[in-house]
Amino acid sequence: MATNKTAKKVIFVFHSYQNNVLSVSVYNGKKSKEISTEITLLDQDLLPFINKNIDLEALAGVAVVPSLIQGFSSSRLIYTSLNIIAWLQDVPIQLFPASVIDNNQVRDSLCEQMLSGKLKFSEQLDVQYQHPVDITPSKKKKRCHIGR
Repeated sequence: MATNKTAKKVIFVFHSYQNNVLSVSVYNGKKSKEISTEITLLDQDLLPFINKNIDLEALAGVAVVPSLIQGFSSSRLIYTSLNIIAWLQDVPIQLFPASVIDNNQVRDSLCEQMLSGKLKFSEQLDVQYQHPVDITPSKKKKRCHIGR
């Protein structure tokens, strides 16, 4: 049975998530299309946003700009979602420097490098936090009274 496979020719670049505004771009081999939208419930709206704006069958790679993702939970959710998408589609996932935000030529050049190779998913990205994670246990003694 012959299958009609779409040529993989799209790179999804995740720019930032700050103050409930999600910024991404989709590089199609010629130019980047930038998309920004407000997403207040990231856990519910991230995957529908990705499905609406990206043809996953045409996906050739995923890139993340780690320095512009705000929040501990948001970072973990975004990285987990993007790692899973890259793994399921068997495409590479890479970190891009923050300079790609202001320089379209640098971003397009990095995307072109991803498109030119026959790269597959090789390793997931570890979460990069904007600030040190501050999770400290409480020093207060817990009081527990059972059956007085």
